[in-house]
Amino acid sequence: MNDSGETHSIQLELRLDGTALTGHASVPGDLPRAFSGWVGLVRVVEDLITEPQPIARTA
Repeated sequence: MNDSGETHSIQLELRLDGTALTGHASVPGDLPRAFSGWVGLVRVVEDLITEPQPIARTA
């Protein structure tokens, strides 16, 4: 996660279809990311606010 106290703007599009929650979440300048279910929503939000980790490369 980023430093504590840092704020993030996230746009959510939520659809409740019966008992299933689906939708998209995005941050400014990025493509929307689809999710399904409450756990999927939490995962997408976590991914959006977590800085990308560098890919480890081996020789």
